[in-house]
Amino acid sequence: NNFSPVLQSLKRHELSIWKFAMIATKSFSIGMQTRVRQARLLRQHLIGQDIPTIICGDLNDVSGSKTLHLLQGKSMRNAWWDKGVGRGTSLRVLGMPFRLDHVIYSEGIVIDDIYVGSSRMSDHYPLVCKFHLS
Repeated sequence: NNFSPVLQSLKRHELSIWKFAMIATKSFSIGMQTRVRQARLLRQHLIGQDIPTIICGDLNDVSGSKTLHLLQGKSMRNAWWDKGVGRGTSLRVLGMPFRLDHVIYSEGIVIDDIYVGSSRMSDHYPLVCKFHLS
């Protein structure tokens, strides 16, 4: 989304709220289109693969988004919905909680645990998972 530089400009009062909203909207739209394209490519790659698969990371998208829907398809599961507790906030923006990090897994894998880690190696907190093969 390239959101951080725009947000920092707003915090330093270099941008009006109106200009910030215009830039952020355009940036979100471009980011969403890019993530959907990438999700389609990854999903195509996975078609016909019969191996246990985990897709995880900072996807910069919320649950229910088109990106997550494409990645999960009909055969993959969202680890947070299966074993997570609470919101699973991995990022706060302007005080609002978001879970933009996700772990999606296929059949043949069983999730034992998932939680939001405390280490902050980026602007997000990581989701930490424990799995085993079924």
